[in-house]
Amino acid sequence: MEMTRRECAVWNRIDQRHGAGAAISRQALVRLTEVPDRKLRDVIHSLVVNHGKLICSTYGKGGGYFFPVTGREIDEYAGKLHSHALSILQKEAAVRRISLNDLLAEYQTELFES
Repeated sequence: MEMTRRECAVWNRIDQRHGAGAAISRQALVRLTEVPDRKLRDVIHSLVVNHGKLICSTYGKGGGYFFPVTGREIDEYAGKLHSHALSILQKEAAVRRISLNDLLAEYQTELFES
């Protein structure tokens, strides 16, 4: 699958930002690529999931998107994703009033039937 014009524009900017210290903010990406803010996260998701691009992000002041250069940067970002995913699953289980184990069993079924 070829990258879209938007994906190319975003990837070209992020690929220049090696390491967390060189992260580019979401606002700067919007300005430089002309990709609307609401669409930017979808574009980054597609770059990672559909095109195998390694993109991490940091939060807070000075945060943004970057190409990781160390295993530690990847591990820290993956840890944040993991914590966020667990938090979302716990919230879904609570809203649906089922156990987390039952919810995970549903997801496992979905994943292996796809």
